[in-house]
Amino acid sequence: MQTFAQKNFYFRPKIENKVHNSLSERPQTNSFFNNNYSVTYNSIPYGEVKSAVFSTSKSITFGVNVGVNFKNDDLLEVGWTQDQSGTKIKLSTFGSAAAFPNDYGVNNTTSTTFNTINHRFELLYFKKIKTNRESTLLNIQNSYFVFGTGMKYVPYTVNNGINPLSGFSLAGQAANYDDISMYWNHEVYAIKKLSTFLTFGLSSDLNYNNKYLFSCAANYTVGFNVLQATRDKLTVYENGTLLKTYHYETYSRGSGFQLQISRKFQFYPWKSKN
Repeated sequence: MQTFAQKNFYFRPKIENKVHNSLSERPQTNSFFNNNYSVTYNSIPYGEVKSAVFSTSKSITFGVNVGVNFKNDDLLEVGWTQDQSGTKIKLSTFGSAAAFPNDYGVNNTTSTTFNTINHRFELLYFKKIKTNRESTLLNIQNSYFVFGTGMKYVPYTVNNGINPLSGFSLAGQAANYDDISMYWNHEVYAIKKLSTFLTFGLSSDLNYNNKYLFSCAANYTVGFNVLQATRDKLTVYENGTLLKTYHYETYSRGSGFQLQISRKFQFYPWKSKN
């Protein structure tokens, strides 16, 4: 069985998917305790608009860490990961759906999610909390409590919310029932270039037949600065005549849950003890 009885060094390539945690109002300070996760905006007579507290990312990002394994089996790592920030807004209308034209009152929901890329530079400490010495064929050998900090870097032009990001504008029909037609217009803005963050979570090493396979982790990262803002405009028409325009904004600090799969490869000493 592979052990780390002495200090050694390794690198850890990793892939991850993210569940974003966004805000419905822009925080007034950089404190991560000053958050507003209210999900329902002021009611409108044509439906209900919500900012989703959580939204999933459909893309996989990559990264690599370099670490040291201490004699007590705690780990210390520094690394880089391609990260994301994201927002999501939903519109529910209570008209008739195209699939059920004779059933008034059907709840039709449309949603729009925007994810932008940023770079996460992190310093992590893995405190060992469990060692499984059972000789079962498949087991979790080591488990760690993970905590750390770092900096996120936004690779887009930041102009204080004056101009939207190129390629991150979207317009289209939101809903259509009876004589009412509604249209969305979404624009994404980069607000800050840098943001510090805190990370905490759990990580485990999976073994098969006493051989290390890979590691899996679930971490939560909370940011301090707003990195992304999405401005959403909902325009309502009746028989082609403009009735009213509604404006919404959602924000992201790059906070969220990271679901990660990785593997450690020892490079010094070159040969590990068995």
